[in-house]
Amino acid sequence: MPTLKANIRAVKREQFKQQLKEKPSEDMESNTYFDPRVSITPAQRQKRTFKFHEKGKFEKIAQRLRTKAQLEKLQAEISQAARKTGIHTSTKLALITPKKELKEGEIPEIEWWDSYIIPNGLDLKGGTTSKKDEYFGITNLVEHPAQLNPPVDSDTPVTLGVYLTKKEQKKLRRQTRREAQKELQEKVRLGLMPPPEPKVRISNLMRVLGTEAVQDPTKVEAHVRAQMAKRQKAHEEANAARKLTAEQRKAKKVKKLKEDVSQGVHIAVYRVRNLSNPAKKFKIEANAGQLYLTGVVVLHKDVNVVVVEGGEAFKPGLGQH
Repeated sequence: MPTLKANIRAVKREQFKQQLKEKPSEDMESNTYFDPRVSITPAQRQKRTFKFHEKGKFEKIAQRLRTKAQLEKLQAEISQAARKTGIHTSTKLALITPKKELKEGEIPEIEWWDSYIIPNGLDLKGGTTSKKDEYFGITNLVEHPAQLNPPVDSDTPVTLGVYLTKKEQKKLRRQTRREAQKELQEKVRLGLMPPPEPKVRISNLMRVLGTEAVQDPTKVEAHVRAQMAKRQKAHEEANAARKLTAEQRKAKKVKKLKEDVSQGVHIAVYRVRNLSNPAKKFKIEANAGQLYLTGVVVLHKDVNVVVVEGGEAFKPGLGQH
């Protein structure tokens, strides 16, 4: 007999299982309805096993889907080509398809693309000639195929204009100014240019100058005011240098009006009841010449039509009368 408790428990467990197997058999053998041919299996849960798919199953499914998609694409291209070439019905396609399959090396009497226009009762073996009226579909009209775009995209990239919002414009301006300021600081740090003078104002002279302002306030104030006047003069001179003359402003306005047509041409039509006065005719012509507008005036007894066309600056409906 085992001495360890674990082994003792194992032996008892085996004895208990053996008793369970023997007891039902004795009871069932004494039962009149016992059938020894039926095997008694203990109730236990069936183990779940892995169910592996056959190799190549999903490859076949994917190939079938690809073939189906390719067939649908080919059918769509055929139907689109048929619509563009004028063949709308399937009967015409059926007429030009070969009737029977030919063996290798066999030459047909009539090719399948010619059988559509040749009459059925025409015998081609005897070398008989027929009139052009007997052939179906042959006319003196020329049919040009529809122009199709190339399937390959053009190499030239399409560039779209970038329009920034006000917030983005301010951000870009800040970044540009910050980069310029950093470049100046680097030049000063490397000794390529002298450091700029401190920007002193009346409000911050005590904070900037410090002890110098305390020692001689009158002298410091005069120096600060001279600096302020110098900065103001430089600002006004820069504005004057950028300012356009009267001729330059006029040329800029004319250039803007002439180049405005490149963005689009707007047309406006006006009805004027009476244009018998020569002064009104002169005003219309002079105004159109000043704004570089083109058009036509149709004169009639009771009604006159003025048609004007111009660029983006010319707003239809709000033009000069």
